[in-house]
Amino acid sequence: MRELSLFSGYGGFSLGLKLASIDVVTIGYVELDVYCQRILTQRMEDGFLDKAPIIRDIRTADFRPMAGLVDIVTAGFPCQPHSKAGKRLGKEDSRNLWPDTLRVIWEVEPSYVLLENVQGLADGANPYAAEIIGQLSEVVGGQLNPEWVEWLMGLPIGWTDLKPLETVSFQQWSQGF
Repeated sequence: MRELSLFSGYGGFSLGLKLASIDVVTIGYVELDVYCQRILTQRMEDGFLDKAPIIRDIRTADFRPMAGLVDIVTAGFPCQPHSKAGKRLGKEDSRNLWPDTLRVIWEVEPSYVLLENVQGLADGANPYAAEIIGQLSEVVGGQLNPEWVEWLMGLPIGWTDLKPLETVSFQQWSQGF
């Protein structure tokens, strides 16, 4: 499986996939922070991470040439716009890089997407979470795993009567949050 690691940091997702015995090769890291780029470079030299290019800025890079080459996109997109510790400006926050994350997912067309973020993104006080899930459902052809949606929304698994959802019905359903 070929991974594109967004917001790579020190390479935690890439290392975690390997430690979980998932056969994955990272074919690109995207990281803006210079210190983190140095860590990634050193871990590649040490052999702990796969040797791959480091793409500096997700906002300006064109990922379309990678279409069909990426099996999984991993991303812990910036949490500051969503964290309970901040102002929770969501999509109005200049640090919100979810739109760029979504653009990359559209451009590379992976089979899998593994995202991580703070709980504040998915709690009932943040309607942006429902918008993000709706956008993801469009990427995957309108089908989402109901258990995944329940878990992301902070609901107990099996608590709702959700069935595999189509985009329109999900968007209608999510209006209740």
